[in-house]
Amino acid sequence: MTRWWLLAGIQLNDYSKWLKSNGKSDDTIISYNQVAMQFQKWFLQRIGKETFKGKYVSALDLQEWKSFLIDEATYVRGKKATPKKYSIRSVITFIKAIKCYFEYLQEIGEIKSNPAIKIKPPKMQMDDDDDPRWLERIERTRLLNYINDEELKDKNHWRYSRNRAIIFLGLHAGLRRSEIVHFEVEDIYFEKDYVFVRDGKGANSRRVPMNTDLRKALTEWLEQRGEQESSNVFISQKGGPITRHTLNKMCTTIGKKIKLNNFGPHVLRHTFGHDLAVKGTRLEHIADLMGHSNVNFTRVYTRSSMKERSNVIESLSEERAD
Repeated sequence: MTRWWLLAGIQLNDYSKWLKSNGKSDDTIISYNQVAMQFQKWFLQRIGKETFKGKYVSALDLQEWKSFLIDEATYVRGKKATPKKYSIRSVITFIKAIKCYFEYLQEIGEIKSNPAIKIKPPKMQMDDDDDPRWLERIERTRLLNYINDEELKDKNHWRYSRNRAIIFLGLHAGLRRSEIVHFEVEDIYFEKDYVFVRDGKGANSRRVPMNTDLRKALTEWLEQRGEQESSNVFISQKGGPITRHTLNKMCTTIGKKIKLNNFGPHVLRHTFGHDLAVKGTRLEHIADLMGHSNVNFTRVYTRSSMKERSNVIESLSEERAD
């Protein structure tokens, strides 16, 4: 008996190439493949077949899958973690991904019409659980104190300067994880005070000005890095480009040491967007700096977090200590 996921893997190799040719980032390709495999598994279990064919899927099936994601589906992060329901933001991403998958199936001739074309994403609820995670002021201070610690520099100057440059590239330039991984030496323009981001989602290249902290961090790292065969700015100690796994592991390690929950490269990027919004930067400018194709994606940074809202409301209390 041929296992369904082996067939799915073969089919999705071509899908990955199609996504790449359409300008999708590595992270998006991985995410969209996972959604396609999850949908295939759900659908095959539902109809009792072993081989997935796009022609079997109707618009009604996709509507039921959407309902399943909203009402029943759960995920687990970590071996001992409690299952959690997907946020509306995640479901919206899933719907976007599956629309793309069926567009691909139509383009290669596996289906005549796209059953996903009329599937509408659920409306976004103003739920704090859907807020992107950014660093609160005290967390930001804790992180900066850690990455500026001279003791870390004395222990391993090479790793210290590399990790510090990565943190500042996320915190002060808002690069995505995949953009940091693929960031190249020629993308740094010291003479013009900006970094060129070439590998954004949808191939939206952009220029982000360098502030003083980022310039100093990149300068120090490049001195430690020295001449290398790899054109990537960030490398491992063996000389090869760092991977997404390395980047995640670095952030996880730092998060545990200074007690930052759910800390990762995306948190640095969200902090960049939130900090710009707090300083009164126009939405259009934030969208340009972050590589958003639609300014509506940027509006989330104008919202306050639940903690910020609670602090404001508490300040109105008549019984607070003066």
